[in-house]
Amino acid sequence: MAPQCVQPTGEASRLTASKRVTNVFIQRQRQFNISLKHGNRDSEGIVEVKLVDQDEKMFICNDSWSITQANVACLDLGFKQGAHDIQGSFHFPEDLHTSATECLQVHCQGFESSLTECTFTKRKTNSNRGVAGVVCYTQDAGSSLARWDGTELEENKEETEILTANMDAERKQIKSLLPKLSCGVKRSGPTRRKRVVGGIPAQLGEFPWQVAIREDDKFSCGGIYIGGCWVLTAAHCVRVSKIHRYQIWVSLLDWIKPNPEITVHMANKIIIHENYNGATYQNDIALIELKKRQTQTDCVLPTTVPACVPWSPYLFTPNDKCIISGLGRERDNQKVYSLLWGEVHLIANCSKYYPGRFFEKEMICAGTDDGSIDACKGDSGGPLVCQDANNKTYIWGIVSWGENCGKPDFPGVYTKVANYFDWISHHVGRAVISQYNV
Repeated sequence: MAPQCVQPTGEASRLTASKRVTNVFIQRQRQFNISLKHGNRDSEGIVEVKLVDQDEKMFICNDSWSITQANVACLDLGFKQGAHDIQGSFHFPEDLHTSATECLQVHCQGFESSLTECTFTKRKTNSNRGVAGVVCYTQDAGSSLARWDGTELEENKEETEILTANMDAERKQIKSLLPKLSCGVKRSGPTRRKRVVGGIPAQLGEFPWQVAIREDDKFSCGGIYIGGCWVLTAAHCVRVSKIHRYQIWVSLLDWIKPNPEITVHMANKIIIHENYNGATYQNDIALIELKKRQTQTDCVLPTTVPACVPWSPYLFTPNDKCIISGLGRERDNQKVYSLLWGEVHLIANCSKYYPGRFFEKEMICAGTDDGSIDACKGDSGGPLVCQDANNKTYIWGIVSWGENCGKPDFPGVYTKVANYFDWISHHVGRAVISQYNV
């Protein structure tokens, strides 16, 4: 069987896979990195972070730093007991106040295991008193251990007992206060085969966030259910003036042989990003609100599970393996009647493939070395999803555009969803889309 593509949308929507992956050196340069500097030992120092999209490391702003953030940093560095203190006898370089003109303000909830799950904001700084440090807990770090709330644990308890009883209890307490929203985790169903293949038919429950958008008598695009009554798709897939012509099909596996679990919903509202550019595909993102049925106060989608919406652009990095799925055409333009999926890897930067047309802030690209897995015409608006270490599935990209579907050296281009977390939450409500309600 010829390699098959998972499709993008409309004429202008065409996504493709990429052949060359950036060499190992470049990949390492583009990875998130955290380190400690100017301390007396490996477990302490001033915190330095290199973000994925930057070449230089930056310090953390001291005024945003607390034991909460420090615990996450130590966990990220491999110190499983977390942070002992945020004060230490660090040796600040004399030129630090002149060389460090910016720092990163970081916000964590406290139950993250990596700083990549926290949010960052750049700020100006001109003093060594403005940067953060940490002392990570080790067995010889002292007899007391700082808790997330700043208090100290009892000295006469066994170390293992302290960590298990208190840290786990605090994590559970924090999570118990948050909305009971389950995103990105399938309720049940078969497990996917973990290998790179193209055009594998999906089974019921395998992609419970996938929807199909039908305009009149044809399926034109895909979409992603993100919770409540809301579906995420590409801006080029929809027009506000055509709202009465759209149907959103949920749980569709094969449109020639419809399965009984399918439900069909009409669109109540369409929100297209105000800065969408149809010529460049910048800000190619839109929201569809499903129409509630009569007598219902909310949308009922019994077979769906929302995909998690990422709030940080650093959750996943180049060369991570992710999944695309859709009802698009094969690369020879033949129709596809069933929902297909394939595994692709994230690619660092597509500017070399699409000079002057790839905008890294708003776009990401993904594909395979030989182009055998790709999104093609008809898949636009559909999902590029990635799983984190806890098997939570995030909608990392929306099928947007590409060229020469299924050919090497023509990666598929996707809208970078993490860039639009605030825009999405503004329209649908943050509690609807956020795993942690941050």
